Amino acid sequence: MQIFYSSPNAFGVLKDDEAIHCHKVLRKTIGDQIHIMDGIGSMFLSEITGTKKNEISFKVLEEEKAPEPKYHLHIAIAPTKNINRLEFFLEKVTEIGVNEISLIKCFNSERKLVKEDRLRKVILSAAKQSKTAYLPILNELQPLNKFVKGNFSESNKVIANYQKEQKHLKQTISSNNAFTICIGPEGDFSAQELKLAKENGFETYNLSEKRLRVETAGIVACNIINLMYE
Repeated sequence: MQIFYSSPNAFGVLKDDEAIHCHKVLRKTIGDQIHIMDGIGSMFLSEITGTKKNEISFKVLEEEKAPEPKYHLHIAIAPTKNINRLEFFLEKVTEIGVNEISLIKCFNSERKLVKEDRLRKVILSAAKQSKTAYLPILNELQPLNKFVKGNFSESNKVIANYQKEQKHLKQTISSNNAFTICIGPEGDFSAQELKLAKENGFETYNLSEKRLRVETAGIVACNIINLMYE
């Protein structure tokens, strides 16, 4: 089943790439039925009512509302030097289930710049492919020292750190179902960054007895939280 995305801010139309793919590539036209997601929990069986350059209008025939997510997971991750590995991470955590993703710049980061628009397309493609009704939010790259000072008062705040003697993430004792997890770069967090995170309420947890690559650590963290609520 082919799924298209219509933003809640302009619901009722497909624009740009979505419209071009629907009309120019798949040859959908007025009267044809298509499936639409709004990224905030609903899928719609719809009928095309109008076509013009880079825009398709539709009317909703049926709505299917997805259940509310069982948890809220916000993963902050340092972009990998190889951008393909970051895109792989985004694709897989979207499929597993993540609510928000922040890109963080750390002392040991090897990649200082990313193209967020390209990454959002990867997320959208993964959401449509996996029929994920809730589209994850992707935040722009920001320094770790700014991120850890953010307002996550209702969240279990975790900074992943490879130390075998530390508690494992699956041992997190939670009074709520909200998690903010930081994943460092290839060279890991610096001692100063770990200190700053702890001063701002983040606890250090291990994700595995093995040393994981950045994108693997992010996927493992996402999967651990997902399994806790299965």
